[in-house]
Amino acid sequence: MKSHQRIVLGAAIVLVALFVVPFLLPLGHFIPQIERIASEQLKAPVKVASLRLFFLPLPHLTVEGIAVGQKPFLEVERTVITPRLTSLFSTPRVISEISMRGVVIGQPLIAKASAWAGKSGSTEPAPVRVEHIEIRDAFVNLNDFKLRQIDVELELTPEGGLASARVHADHDHVMATLVPRGKNFTVEITARDWKLPAGPPLLMTRLSASGTLNPQQGLALPAIDGRLYNGTAAGKLDIGWANEWTIAGNLDIRDVEIQPVVALFTKDTTISGRLTANPVVDMRAPSAAQLSEAVDVESDFKVEKGILYNIDLSNAPKALLNKDALKGGQTRFDNFTGHLSVDPAGYYLSKVEITSGVLTADAEISISSKQELSGQIDVAIKGTSALVSTPLALSGTVQNPSLYPSKTALAGAAAGTALLGPGLWTTVGMKAARMTQKFFGGRPKKKKTEPAKVEATQQARDQAAADEKKQPAAAHTGR
Repeated sequence: MKSHQRIVLGAAIVLVALFVVPFLLPLGHFIPQIERIASEQLKAPVKVASLRLFFLPLPHLTVEGIAVGQKPFLEVERTVITPRLTSLFSTPRVISEISMRGVVIGQPLIAKASAWAGKSGSTEPAPVRVEHIEIRDAFVNLNDFKLRQIDVELELTPEGGLASARVHADHDHVMATLVPRGKNFTVEITARDWKLPAGPPLLMTRLSASGTLNPQQGLALPAIDGRLYNGTAAGKLDIGWANEWTIAGNLDIRDVEIQPVVALFTKDTTISGRLTANPVVDMRAPSAAQLSEAVDVESDFKVEKGILYNIDLSNAPKALLNKDALKGGQTRFDNFTGHLSVDPAGYYLSKVEITSGVLTADAEISISSKQELSGQIDVAIKGTSALVSTPLALSGTVQNPSLYPSKTALAGAAAGTALLGPGLWTTVGMKAARMTQKFFGGRPKKKKTEPAKVEATQQARDQAAADEKKQPAAAHTGR
């Protein structure tokens, strides 16, 4: 009996020791060496808060409070390193799993990621081999791009390269897999009921994309297909980071309900209908952080069977006598077509045509980044006379637009009334003034002038001037 008690007591002491010893072992003196080696490898300062060795349930090392960067761009709350016991006395030593919790990734990490990824393809065996890396509850915070609740599973090759990767984010609303193919990786992305993490938070009912990832060049997605707001979107997108950061591609958008999309930009309902568009994206910047300042989108568009809210264009002729005639109400239309240009300063709608059973209108509209409106709308009421066309000046904001007869229209109407009397001649004068403006004063338009084109134009002018000087001499020689 006493022998049995001694065994039980001895086992209890061992168990207690296995729990207590990790808190007594002086592992702190290893931290400076670990920080130095990691800093040399990552080319950035590395700090470690604590280091502990545990024996239960399996021997493992716990590292807490890892921070990489002078202003940390990579933080890991807790890392558990579990070695394969059978490899402790052989080469290479094998770490069966590295598990990380509470990972935060900042913007500067992206600039370093391609360089780090380029080092993973070594064919020589590493002195320490990692089989599996698990990341839980990660947060990517890249200025305008934020992705939460990220879980990652990485399987590594004996040489330390990536064998496969599985990524789940936003509570499994988006998933991605990567599989090596030569020096590249094939990429498959699927999503459901997922809000895009960059730009306006568009809700993708369904999204699938496939392509190729080159760690040093970029990501190419030639096949994108999705559903959003009861419509469809298909196209391709390339994201590059070799020499500069680029985002380029095009989409074919069909039958998307535009009202909930516009609601992402403004709290008030301004337009409804079904949108068809063909946006082309071409963004280039020295760094990922500067891409938001290099927005460049061009697209023809058409909205069918919709309503313009807060404006009643059918009252345009009445606005000559009552400046508030256009306020409130709504304008139903059959088609709203035009061309959209987007840059960091705002949105530009050109060649706009609005048609319905009662009116037609054409317009040039600018919307600043602060949602301020400017431009002009010409409204013609059908069924009266081709002369009844009212030029309207647009101002105010998207939420509270102001639309009044332009100064040209008012001056022309006054002149026609004064010379020929009220009624039809008021409209004749207004129309004549509008024709004058079209010849001698334009509407606000977006004009993007490329330096190369300006230089070429100047060179052409200089050459023409030089040729003109040579002409008299040439004529004299001919005689």
